[in-house]
Amino acid sequence: MKKEILATKVGMTQIFQEDGTLVPVTVLEAEPNVVTQIKTIENDGYEAVQVGFGDAVDRVKSKDKSGRVEVAHRHGVNRAEAGQFKKAGVSSKKYLREFRLENSADYKAGDEIKADIFAEGDRIDVTAISKGKGFLSAIQKGQHRGPMGHGSKFHRHQGSSGTSRLSRLIRRRTSSW
Repeated sequence: MKKEILATKVGMTQIFQEDGTLVPVTVLEAEPNVVTQIKTIENDGYEAVQVGFGDAVDRVKSKDKSGRVEVAHRHGVNRAEAGQFKKAGVSSKKYLREFRLENSADYKAGDEIKADIFAEGDRIDVTAISKGKGFLSAIQKGQHRGPMGHGSKFHRHQGSSGTSRLSRLIRRRTSSW
């Protein structure tokens, strides 16, 4: 049976097994996931469970005296999503994902899915979205580094990474030679 939850990565650590070997492990913080909607074949054409994770704040719009609209919590939940959460009877969530489970009919809106669905020793597959790192320098991205010794002051600069054209001139033989 397929089991899925949403979690955030806390970090890495290491655990000693009973035979003394050291195993690197990833530490995840798994808050309770809340079922926000049940997708059915009759309504949506497929069966799935929509799950919310991480509390979020609602986006609040207000007008000042001059009539200008001010938005508080700009990256919060909009009114359409807030209505969906209210219909399910749960608080607003930051992340929403759909899981296609075999037993999706067993869940109902508002149910919590916790990490206790996993047993000790279960093998799991983890998928993630990496942190955005923006524009990286040549040293961070490609491990290119300038000369380090003999008084060089060109340590963290990339320098040449190769030619953009052919490195030698190819001559054509003509009948005049």
